Amino acid sequence: MQRAVRACGELLLLVLLALLLVMVAGGCGGSLSPVESSPGPTVQSSPFYFHADLVSGQVTPLEPGDPRLAGIETVSPQVVGTNTATGKPLEVNTAASLTFTGNPGRRTVATWVKNNLKESVGQLPGGQINGIDLIFTSLVFRDASNNDLSGGSVVAPTKYDPHTSLPVITIPSRLGPGQSSGSVGVVFSLPKDATQVIWGVIARTD
Repeated sequence: MQRAVRACGELLLLVLLALLLVMVAGGCGGSLSPVESSPGPTVQSSPFYFHADLVSGQVTPLEPGDPRLAGIETVSPQVVGTNTATGKPLEVNTAASLTFTGNPGRRTVATWVKNNLKESVGQLPGGQINGIDLIFTSLVFRDASNNDLSGGSVVAPTKYDPHTSLPVITIPSRLGPGQSSGSVGVVFSLPKDATQVIWGVIARTD
């Protein structure tokens, strides 16, 4: 009987020692399970957002997190532009108001790009001007009750992004450091009952 009790005591002692070793190993940075490596950094596009009030004609830049952006899905283009860096290397700007050219179903906003880099953009090494692409990352038309509407579009873009099917407008300019492009008119074709347009856009150059 005493021999059985002694054997049980020795077994319990071994179990306690094993648990102690596990605790010490964990406290010293050891691990009994494989260590998963953290994913590397991902490149995030940095769209410039705008809101146009179709009643007043006012155009307002929006910061990420603005309530007016709620529910808007931003599609990240599959191309990486120089504006994916911090700050605003290629800064997209618009006029403060829309223009009306007589067609009640269309509105135009003047848009241009400023090069905040310390190098020229929009020109290939061989000297060919390839310009700046304005790539839409989101485009939403809404009514007065903030309901999303279908049927709106950008009129006659240069092309469409093959991955997102959103419009791309090319500004055929070479920009030196600190220079701004001439403005291009971005024309919106409005769906019935639209009272506002919200869009995101980035500027890209090869």
